[in-house]
Order: sequence, then structure tokens, then C-alpha cells
Amino acid sequence: MIDAWNTCLYEGSYYEMFAVLSRGEIVGSVSLFAHGDGAVSAGPEILAAHRKQGCGLQAVESALGIARQKGYARAVAQVRVTNAASIALHKKLGFTIMEKGINKKGNEVYLFEKQI
Repeated sequence: MIDAWNTCLYEGSYYEMFAVLSRGEIVGSVSLFAHGDGAVSAGPEILAAHRKQGCGLQAVESALGIARQKGYARAVAQVRVTNAASIALHKKLGFTIMEKGINKKGNEVYLFEKQI
């Protein structure tokens, strides 16, 4: 399993995870995942005690910079319509809501997109 993790591939698609640091302490993680249509998504997860301090914003900006260096030009995100914090984060990052839909779990979501 560790060997598979180190390839940064899952079922033929690129993925990678990074620790988010603040003042030398791990405060969360951010993952990149390539989609079949040539887009990439960045999923931040910040520990509750460190939210609303800009860690998520900086983490996603950095992750998207790595994705750009790897040749990705478009980022996508799927955010529950009830997740005000994530909606605000994606808007601050320059994402645009493309449409509203229902995800695989039956939740109402916004589909965001951004050129990177």
C-alpha cells in the first residue's frame, strides 16, 4: 500500500497529499486529485482550532500552484450548498459557481471552476 501511495497515482489518476503547517505545527492537510477531464481538485482539511486564520486559503493556493507546475490549467470543486465557509473560501480563491447539482450521496452542491 505504501508503494502504491508513493506513485501519486490511484487507478491511473494523479493524486497527492500535503501537510499544512502553521508556525512549524501541522494544522491540517490539502490533497490534489486529477479528474478524467484534465481538471484537478484541491481538498483542504484544517483542524478546528486553526480555522478562520487563512490556513485553508494559503494551502489551496499552494496546492493549485503545484498542480499548475504539473501542467493542469483548470481546477474544479464540489461544495455542499450548506457549507458557507467552503463557499466563501472558493469565492475568495477566484472560483466561479458553474451550476448547482446533486452529488453521489444525494446532497445539493455547487460545482465550482477556476483557471489556474
